Amino acid sequence: MKTDNKTNITVDLPQFISKVKRQDSIFKVVYMAIIVLYIIIIVAHLAVISISIYNKIPFTAWISNLGTLLPFLIIYFFLIKRHKEYKKADYSQPTYLVLKSMQKRYSSLRRGDLWVFAALFLLGISMGMDSPMSFLSFQLSYWALMIVGMLLGYIYWYIKLKPLKDKASQLIKELEE
Repeated sequence: MKTDNKTNITVDLPQFISKVKRQDSIFKVVYMAIIVLYIIIIVAHLAVISISIYNKIPFTAWISNLGTLLPFLIIYFFLIKRHKEYKKADYSQPTYLVLKSMQKRYSSLRRGDLWVFAALFLLGISMGMDSPMSFLSFQLSYWALMIVGMLLGYIYWYIKLKPLKDKASQLIKELEE
């Protein structure tokens, strides 16, 4: 960071942009890998559902299988949307628009993320229906793991991504003045 007259804190813009580009390219690769994994899971799950329909399993088990597939589909479409966001990041736009886009991409939670929470809720209920554990025991362990995962994700965001978002917000503020 450079300081001008100790009043305005500015960031070396080209260095900042290249850092964000690196992070965007990492996210593009990670999202694509997860999308491929989800395609494999969805295809395997469709095969399990097809076999279970052919073997005429009980209706509750069939509904449970379908209820597990639906969250994977929701998260799959969410991942595709996020991948496109990082893939279509355009750094040739005016600086203000680039920074606004960065600020949005690196926010911790967005309205669209609620679909993922709904999918995780549905996944927990569906998996709990078919679990050999009691429903309550399964739900307690499932949500404990989800909370640990969310906390780890928040820590990662706070350490790696929040500084990028904060710098983008700072630069936007400076440009607006």
